[in-house]
Amino acid sequence: MGTITGVRMHLVKRYELSEPVFSPDKLKKSRFIVPPQRRTDYSFLGDGKRLRTMIGNRTAVKIPGVGTIEPIRNPYASQETYWLPFVKKTSRLKFRVRPDIPILPFHVRPSELILSTERQWVGSQVRQRLREVSADWGIRVYPPGICVVYIDIFLVNPKSFLDLSDIGELRNCLKYMPFEVTTGSETYEVQGIFKAFDWLFTRFVSSVMEKEPDGNYPESGYYLYYSLQGESIGLDEYAGGISRLLFREEKGVADIEKLMIPGKHENDILAIGRKTAVVSVDDGLRAMHENIPRFNLRKARHCFFWQFVFSVEFAYITQPLVRMYERHFSSLLVDLHAYNLSSAWATIFDRYTRRGILDPCVYGTLQKEILTIPGRLRESRGDGFWERVYSRAARKFAIATPLRDLKNSTREAYEIAMRYKTEYAERVKEVMKGTRAAVETMLEVLKTVKPGL
Repeated sequence: MGTITGVRMHLVKRYELSEPVFSPDKLKKSRFIVPPQRRTDYSFLGDGKRLRTMIGNRTAVKIPGVGTIEPIRNPYASQETYWLPFVKKTSRLKFRVRPDIPILPFHVRPSELILSTERQWVGSQVRQRLREVSADWGIRVYPPGICVVYIDIFLVNPKSFLDLSDIGELRNCLKYMPFEVTTGSETYEVQGIFKAFDWLFTRFVSSVMEKEPDGNYPESGYYLYYSLQGESIGLDEYAGGISRLLFREEKGVADIEKLMIPGKHENDILAIGRKTAVVSVDDGLRAMHENIPRFNLRKARHCFFWQFVFSVEFAYITQPLVRMYERHFSSLLVDLHAYNLSSAWATIFDRYTRRGILDPCVYGTLQKEILTIPGRLRESRGDGFWERVYSRAARKFAIATPLRDLKNSTREAYEIAMRYKTEYAERVKEVMKGTRAAVETMLEVLKTVKPGL
């Protein structure tokens, strides 16, 4: 009989932050009239060259009242294969042209904002006495336009197994879960995880932007990962509990298998749903490393889990990113319909070069960073496993829909520009043709990559 001794819940929620790409002037910049020790400069978030320098040097920047922001990993470290493809391909930098913004995330560690919750409250919700309940939170900043606020909740009970059905019910209570946030000598009480997420994101944006955010955020858009820890966690035995994690109701093995990606061990569970993912690979990791002395299961599980999370999260952020860029393409399309490119086009071009699609940084970021994610994940592991994880998640997040909308917008803009022979029309055709080609390539990848091994 299998035993589940620990569960890790990783809940995330995404927020748009388009300013680094579309409005870098809204980021706080240093002013020389301020003493050096009090200067704050976050304009690097909109500067691809500075971001790549920070990634290479693992530079951390302090955010007063929040903590620090730094690259998520050192992609150049030895044995680091997952992140290396995300820095190998860089655009050719041209004189006085803002380079594209790298997709590699930056981690905001809120070391000045300590989050805590009550173990007894969590134990009462899962109807079990837990030895340990710990919570950690932070923000992952994807400079091309998205922030992901997260919380890690660890539930540990090594003396008896954890009931997955009861843990599944805890998700319904997260909206009301009480938290305390300690900053300096002050303590804030926050009721519900989503309010805590909004509070942290607002605090971060207020620190790095010139303008205060409005604070009106939708509750939708969250995603929840479960990592199961234990021995002999077979799907047949735990189908009822796992289905409650994935579907919020009990279903059979066949329903769960429709969401699964085959692993290397018969007990590996890698299921990706529309709102939830479940990971259990302890048995497979033990079998794979049984002949390796001093094998650290905890470290191996941690590494695999995070690479799985990021592969799914890249799909999770691609959908709103493509939708955001498509809105800007559509706004350009409106102007193309309204004006004659041979007369008033110079004014339109100037406006969009400064703040929109025709800025090389903007379309370069879309073409070379966002739309190349599947190919980079393919390079990160020889068998293309992480690309398959991404593609399965992309189907669940319906990425193809905004991609097709973007393709239609670029095709229409290209057809309008074809009517004219001016320099500005040629520029439009060049941008639209390149973007459409990148979109078509990504759609083809999503269509042809199979989830199986």
